[in-house]
Amino acid sequence: GENKTITHPALKGEIIPVQAVFGAVGSDIAILRIGKAEGGLKIAEDVLKSVKLGDKVVVVGNRLGGGVATQTSGQVLGVGPTRIEVNANFEPGNSGSPIVSLVSNEVVGVATYAETREVAVETGASSSPFGNRTPAAPKIEKRWFGYRLDGISKWEAIDMARWRTQGERIDKFRE
Repeated sequence: GENKTITHPALKGEIIPVQAVFGAVGSDIAILRIGKAEGGLKIAEDVLKSVKLGDKVVVVGNRLGGGVATQTSGQVLGVGPTRIEVNANFEPGNSGSPIVSLVSNEVVGVATYAETREVAVETGASSSPFGNRTPAAPKIEKRWFGYRLDGISKWEAIDMARWRTQGERIDKFRE
């Protein structure tokens, strides 16, 4: 919000100007329309038709903010009404990066967050006549999620001058 001009650096070092910014109404996601660029990404119109469980995906981004493009590969583990779960091990810096299906060559989601939690794991049956199981040490499970873009019904153009003015007002209020 503090940028006076939004630009996007290409891998070859040239700066690509951002022509417009669109925000998803009701979601914390934006799409940047850029000027000239090589290639392009197509957003899946219906993720359920573009990807199946087990399909290979890649997440290209700026892993850990290192300033270099990296690619993390994985597979689709699950598809929900608003999210897609993959096992592509993306990290901070990849947030906002496209999740691209290698089958359909379409963006099926946007890398959003990872979740880590402990999962109770039970061992096999014990010698107890009641069939009690012995709890084992908890297992750490990590899961990676992205938001589906096909569920966003309305995109709204963002007036960046107005956006910055609102940001300045919020900063002044905080002071």
